[in-house]
Amino acid sequence: MVAAVDEIHKRRTGQKETTRKRMALIQGAGLLGIYGCALLHEAGYDKVYCSDISSERLKMVSRFAGIPLGPDQEHLEKNSIDTVIEVCGVRQVLSEGIRVLRPGGTYVLVGMVHPDSRLDMVTAEQIIRKCLTIKGVHNYGPLHLDQAVSFIDQTASKFPYADLFSPTYRLENITSAFELAEEQKYFRVLIEPREHIP
Repeated sequence: MVAAVDEIHKRRTGQKETTRKRMALIQGAGLLGIYGCALLHEAGYDKVYCSDISSERLKMVSRFAGIPLGPDQEHLEKNSIDTVIEVCGVRQVLSEGIRVLRPGGTYVLVGMVHPDSRLDMVTAEQIIRKCLTIKGVHNYGPLHLDQAVSFIDQTASKFPYADLFSPTYRLENITSAFELAEEQKYFRVLIEPREHIP
């Protein structure tokens, strides 16, 4: 997620500063979406919306400085968002992302790394008329890992990171860990591959 936010900072470099409030939409309230809420909030965004179809996942959004948006909630206004980050892996969200982006906005695609990602629901005209920047982000470098560790270290007292993860399972209990993962109670289930957990 740090790599995606880094792309947004690169795009903003050299742009004229504005007094208008900056707003973002993250499409997907999985682990990347939750981290994204915290990252964009700390980067100075005034409002960070996070959409998802899971009401359970959306419960965590506000704890990471985001504003949850469920499928039954009021939609964002057209041309109201500066930055949209897709982390849900669902191609159908693209048309909503394009609709809410302001002219000159940035759309970062992260989650659609799979074959069912053909983008039939948007036209070049929509992109051109709004002068949008669309950027795909995949993988990250050592610098991004350093930035991520530093960010979590600096914000550990501000955001409840520990609540995202399960208790640690020993490798011998991997079946139980997989069963817990299927319940989707936690954003990640932890498994310790070493014999002794420190």
